[in-house]
Amino acid sequence: MTRALSCLLLLAIACGDDAGDTTPAPDGGPGPDLAMTDDAAVEMDADTTEPDGGPVGSCTGTPGVVDAIDGTGFLVLSSDYSSTAIGVVDVEAAAVTNARWVDSSTASAGLVAALSGDVVFPSTMPFGGVALVDRGNDAITRFCTDGGLVGQVRVGTDANYANPQDAYFSLLGPDAWVSRYEPHLDAADELDRGSDLLAFDADAMVRGDSRVDLSVFGGTVSGLDAQGDPADVVVAARPGSVVEVRDGFLLVGLGRIPADLFGEVRGHLPGAVALVDVAAGTAELHTLDAMANCGTVIAIPGVTGEAIVACGGYSDAYFGDTATERASSGLVRVTVDDGGVIATDLVWGTTGEGVSAVNGIVALDRDRVVGVVWGEWGVSGDQLVLTDFDAGTQTLIGEATETYAIGSGAFHGGHLLIPDASTDEAAVWRFTVTADEVTRDGELEVDAILPPRAVTAYGVR
Repeated sequence: MTRALSCLLLLAIACGDDAGDTTPAPDGGPGPDLAMTDDAAVEMDADTTEPDGGPVGSCTGTPGVVDAIDGTGFLVLSSDYSSTAIGVVDVEAAAVTNARWVDSSTASAGLVAALSGDVVFPSTMPFGGVALVDRGNDAITRFCTDGGLVGQVRVGTDANYANPQDAYFSLLGPDAWVSRYEPHLDAADELDRGSDLLAFDADAMVRGDSRVDLSVFGGTVSGLDAQGDPADVVVAARPGSVVEVRDGFLLVGLGRIPADLFGEVRGHLPGAVALVDVAAGTAELHTLDAMANCGTVIAIPGVTGEAIVACGGYSDAYFGDTATERASSGLVRVTVDDGGVIATDLVWGTTGEGVSAVNGIVALDRDRVVGVVWGEWGVSGDQLVLTDFDAGTQTLIGEATETYAIGSGAFHGGHLLIPDASTDEAAVWRFTVTADEVTRDGELEVDAILPPRAVTAYGVR
């Protein structure tokens, strides 16, 4: 690390980057995106089988609702928090070829509601198509790459807002799960209680009749009220990202922060993840020592049985305390064996000169991730940092002009795409990734009106 870069990163530490809640409202939080290398990716064409000869899913929908797109590629989500557009990216041509493939004006008899302004990509895409997690509408929407609409399923109710965070789609059939962030533990119908994984049928796009209850991983703890005095607070599990780490096992990130996010008492439980045995319908809690607010889990390209957990940190002080948040933030590599036994390894803490680059995390390989350090309002913009666990280094590879402008990126086929929503120069940054370096190649122009918030790869698992 050069002296100049070290100084710059040290300045970032002092700039009050708030890595508190893992759900910063308008962009829907740091929901992780699919990141696969050529070696690891399975390209999903119709009427095919898995590499081992097993069956795969299908994608059949009402034809002609949207344009057909390639079987694999990148998508960019642009939003002003009132409306949303999904664009198609041609990386080789260095262009967004269809900026409004799907947007908030898309209408069809199969859509209960048009896209809201609070939409994110799921961690994994369904077979042969694209899914969108619409937090504003409490819905999951699924399209086929041939332009067909599979349907839309609502996962909350008028009385019980679910705030879906992520969705997992099986390759072996219609089984799918959605993580629901909001707790409604007094709901009369058990299926409406939230703080869980809810099953749904990804072919019929209807709710299932089973859930994995994660609310037991919350509880009442002693926190601090607005005056800084001790006070009890109810903490909810607040499940976030969902990643399949082994066949039949899902790793779910948990926030474990107040059930009332806007209440006058703050408090938290230690950072943790839940390992869900899908067949058994059970979940086991695994705490992450010294960490807090660990709702983000991302897959590692080409690696089975491991995932990276990003912990944003948390402070019980009413207005937050940057040093406390940073001290409880970090990156943890989780390993799951065939029997569902977990081992954890803190691969990057934020002591010493390290910065809290734990937002918008994208894994490049087992030892390298890129992440965002939030800037400070009116003082500095966000920073995109490459963290190398093996070398023990962090390198600044991009900087936005505004705070909370760099969104969730995606990596596939040696290409890394990162969205920058800065009002003066909104664009998607393009990088080429090799085993030795990450090189910035330029920018992609995006939607003329809506700034880019997230990028994902589709058609690969």
